[in-house]
Amino acid sequence: MVLDAGWEVAASAPGAFATPDGISALEWLPASVPGTAAGALRDAGRWSPGDAYDFDAQDWWFRVRFDADETPHGDEAVLCFDGIATLHEVFLNGVPILAGESMFAAASADVTERLQPENELVIVCRALGPVLEVPRKPRARWRQQVVDGNLRWHRTMLLGRAPGFAAGPAAVGPWRPVRLERCSATERSSAFGVWATLDGDD
Repeated sequence: MVLDAGWEVAASAPGAFATPDGISALEWLPASVPGTAAGALRDAGRWSPGDAYDFDAQDWWFRVRFDADETPHGDEAVLCFDGIATLHEVFLNGVPILAGESMFAAASADVTERLQPENELVIVCRALGPVLEVPRKPRARWRQQVVDGNLRWHRTMLLGRAPGFAAGPAAVGPWRPVRLERCSATERSSAFGVWATLDGDD
């Protein structure tokens, strides 16, 4: 089941909320998923291409409510995230289930024991701006002024973060599909994998 309807988005100050507790008081706008914070603000008439807006300066919260049938005994329910930009945490019914730092890596979480008839899924994309301000070593061998040098430590796109040749907006949010998948015991038993090991020189 693709979770692509009923999403909302809201912004908060960086680190203002560690968990979804209290975020209901934020100003929520309709959002599209797959999509970004910039897309939601554009659709709401709050921002348009060419406007100055630093999407890396705030935490962005995305939430959706969905119903789910009971998972048959022996089956698994898995939430799949094909891509979230960039520093993100995921909560299901208030419980953290996933965290990541790459916008390009897909991830999944087994939610068999946490799924309820009525659910709330919350994704928070943490503000990247304050993280980029923290000095890190080693320093870049070649200094340049095109982009923030600390971006090399993060798996995210330069588009929207390189003034002059890649203007905004920066991509922030679940920019690839979010799905709830169910896997039966039969499907699990039919799966196979290939592993490589190193034993001395072999």
